[in-house]
Amino acid sequence: MTLKPLLFLRNKALNPAVKNCSEELGALATHGMIREAEGYELLKTAGVPVPRYAIARSSSDAAEMAERIGYPVVLKVISPQVIHKSDAGGVAVNIGSAQQAREAYDAIIKSVTASDSRAVIEGIMVEQQLPPAGRPTLHSGRCSRSGSAGHWSSF
Repeated sequence: MTLKPLLFLRNKALNPAVKNCSEELGALATHGMIREAEGYELLKTAGVPVPRYAIARSSSDAAEMAERIGYPVVLKVISPQVIHKSDAGGVAVNIGSAQQAREAYDAIIKSVTASDSRAVIEGIMVEQQLPPAGRPTLHSGRCSRSGSAGHWSSF
């Protein structure tokens, strides 16, 4: 990955599609943050590939969506009150079956509710789990990397 996505979002003159992204980003980020799915949609509009994903509102939805996306998948809580998903028990990785997706959905709801009883859970993102990216180097040309359910991110 290159700096291209960052430049797209910062300099809308680079790409006509970015004007719409910049306007949408401004509208979405009313409280300083946008949801992951909204960010993915903006990146897709700018031509940046993103993992396949869907938003589940029940454990049976999670199982169905995981089957459709293909295994392995990651499940992540969607809640404006939960900024650090992993710390609240809001992430499950390496989900390899419909049964595991159902169980992970229920476990996330239970963990997040126990972590913050005021948290409004808007859904659970079921997302294609990508293979590890390896270590970025000067020779690889990568300048962006994230992994391990959002624990590490660098630009």
